[in-house]
Amino acid sequence: MKFKKEILLLLISSSIAITFSVALGEIYVWFKNKSNWATNGARHDRELGWSLTPNNTFETHGRISTINSLGFRSPEIDSSRKHVIIVGDSVAFGLGLGDRETLSHYLANQLKEFQVLNFSVPGYSVDQYYLTLKKHINKTNPALIVVVIFTGNDIQETRKDNLFGIGKPWFEIKGSSMKVINNSLPKYSCTNLLSRSWTIGVLGLKNLAGKICKNNEYDGINAILQMEKILLKIDKLVSSKNASLLFILSPTIYDYYQEGFNNWNCSSAENPVDCSTARKNMQKLLLTKVKNIRENPTKDSFKIADGMQAFRDMSLLIKNILKKLRLPHVDMVTLNTKLRRDVINDYNGADPFHLSSTGNLHLTEVTIASVKINGEQISLEHDRLNSLITVQ
Repeated sequence: MKFKKEILLLLISSSIAITFSVALGEIYVWFKNKSNWATNGARHDRELGWSLTPNNTFETHGRISTINSLGFRSPEIDSSRKHVIIVGDSVAFGLGLGDRETLSHYLANQLKEFQVLNFSVPGYSVDQYYLTLKKHINKTNPALIVVVIFTGNDIQETRKDNLFGIGKPWFEIKGSSMKVINNSLPKYSCTNLLSRSWTIGVLGLKNLAGKICKNNEYDGINAILQMEKILLKIDKLVSSKNASLLFILSPTIYDYYQEGFNNWNCSSAENPVDCSTARKNMQKLLLTKVKNIRENPTKDSFKIADGMQAFRDMSLLIKNILKKLRLPHVDMVTLNTKLRRDVINDYNGADPFHLSSTGNLHLTEVTIASVKINGEQISLEHDRLNSLITVQ
């Protein structure tokens, strides 16, 4: 009888100890990561899912990002000036780069008559681009808004109400209209608690949130319709401010590899021979890079991944949506292929998604070439740059 009591006491004390340890682990990890909500340097935001912590600096790969009082990688807004606003995700933000290596910094150097503001936040998708603009645009005097769409995942992330389990806004289509159904995102929601749980991470059950919590997402035609409606909302918002709007499609490096295959149809191109040559050159360039990686592997080399075709498919889908909606845009894959540009240096070392300082300089040149400045007004230069901007 005494032995059974000892066993029972041991089990009870062990259970208490384990429960206490798990609870301490959860509390420690939760507070340790409170400034890394969905991305480094971010905090929970009931309206947008997350936002960058105001008046903060944080480091990524040894490079410093400086955040202003509104939670953006920008100077404080000067309401006496006209503005050029950049909005996007980590690509437009300049993740992994210093403050003086970003698209917004280089544009500010070129457009000294305007204050350039960077409203981009790592991890955001197109719905959050729109909601960010809607929330802050009245604080500005916009002349030009540049929306940098990362074609690698923007459709995938926009169609869901979470980013790797972290809750975000989600637009529901209701007939001909659309509205945000989760316009108040609780910090301690089911999906946030489970996706940020230390215990679940240790047990390798990161997909548990998607199975237990009631998440929303669109597939197929509904995802396309949702994207179309959000893009039109951005266009309407920008038009209401009498500003110009330019979309830039920023691809993965894998898009160029796919573009290089000689079985792509160049027959409808203006110059089929030049098109075919350019694509073969691009393929040869990237295949040479892959060969060098295999012979001399380094941490600064990107890897050719399985399923690369999916990246190009998403790029073409977004491009076709913008064409259908007649929204002005520059497709960097089409442009760089025409230019026969060595895009390897446009990417940040081993990262096949984010641009280097060289890539941002090139993006700056493309943006400047796409517009015409007349005093405090900026318009799109359709005639001179028909090869860059597509409006059909």
